[in-house]
Amino acid sequence: MNEQQIKNAGYDAIDLGCAHGNTVQFARDAFGAKKILGIDQRGVHHKDAKRMGFDFLKADVLDDLLDDDCTKFVTMGHFLEHMPDLDSVDLVLMYALEAATEFVYAGNPTWDCVPRLKRHGLKYYWAEWADHLAHVTTKDIHRILSRRGIAHVIFASGHAANSTDLDMHSLKSPNGVAHYDAKQHPPKPMVTFVPSVFKEMTVFAWKDRQAWLKWRPKLNVLYGKHHRIMYEEIPE
Repeated sequence: MNEQQIKNAGYDAIDLGCAHGNTVQFARDAFGAKKILGIDQRGVHHKDAKRMGFDFLKADVLDDLLDDDCTKFVTMGHFLEHMPDLDSVDLVLMYALEAATEFVYAGNPTWDCVPRLKRHGLKYYWAEWADHLAHVTTKDIHRILSRRGIAHVIFASGHAANSTDLDMHSLKSPNGVAHYDAKQHPPKPMVTFVPSVFKEMTVFAWKDRQAWLKWRPKLNVLYGKHHRIMYEEIPE
C-alpha cells in the first residue's frame, strides 16, 4: 500500500502504532470512525486487525507513508513515549497533523509527576521501562504545538489521591515490573497527594479553527468531569 492508495481509500482515521486495536476501538466509539487503517511495525498485529475489522499495514510510522490530508483524523495511543527522543515526538506530531484534515489525538503516559513521586520514594511502574525512551510532559507537547500556532488542548488524566494506586511502586522495585503486588514487591511509602498526581495525558490538536469548533463540544462530553485541562490554546 503506497501514499496514493492510502489517500484514495477514504479512511476516517489512521491509527499509528495500532498494536491490539484499543485506540482503533476508541476512535470508533468516541468519534464515529467507520473505516480505519492501523499502522504498526509488528506484523503480529494483523491478527488483531482481522479480528476487529480494520485494515492493517505493517510499516514503520516514520517511513513517511502518509500523504497530506489523507484521512479525517490521526490517532496515537501509548505511542509517543516509544519515540527515541523529543525531536522525534515533534516530528511525529507534525507528520500526523499534515496527514489529518481535522484533528490529531494522542493519549500516552506523562512524566509531569515523576519528580514529585521520586521525592516521596515512589515511581510509576512504567516510568523506567526500557522501551519508554521519550519522557514526555504536558509542557513538552504544549511547547511543540504552541510555537507553531496550532490549536490544541491537553488534559491530565489517571489521577491518584494516594500511593495505594497500583501503578505506583517503591523506588526499590526492580525495573520492568507491572502493577504493584504487596506479596511480590518491596513495601512502598504511604503518601496522600494534595493535589492529586496524574499519570496520563490526552492531547487534541486541530488542523484549523473550523475543526476546533466542530469537535471541541464533543470533548466537553468525553473529558469534562474527570480530566483537568493543563493547557488550551486556540489561536485566532
